[in-house]
Amino acid sequence: MHLFYENIAPYMLKHWMGSFFVKDPTLNDQPYVLSNTQWNEIGVEMEAAKKSILTDFGRPPRNIFLHHNGYKAEEWSAWITLYSLPLLKDRLSARYLKG
Repeated sequence: MHLFYENIAPYMLKHWMGSFFVKDPTLNDQPYVLSNTQWNEIGVEMEAAKKSILTDFGRPPRNIFLHHNGYKAEEWSAWITLYSLPLLKDRLSARYLKG
């Protein structure tokens, strides 16, 4: 669990945020990269969902745009399995969602 959720999931997020390639940032210019505005919207939607998500699903979601550096394996697991697809559905093309 920790190997996948604390390693692979943050790398996926860095790709989507356009911050994966540090030495050559031009490599980050990809069609699957979302803008900071879009990530802020996703984070706000996650915060707003706190009130309606049952505690059976674990900890309530934190704003991924503001708090992703402090995410633990449990939060990465929830992001990947519960929140990522619905929140990215209208923001990424189907090519990248089905990938």
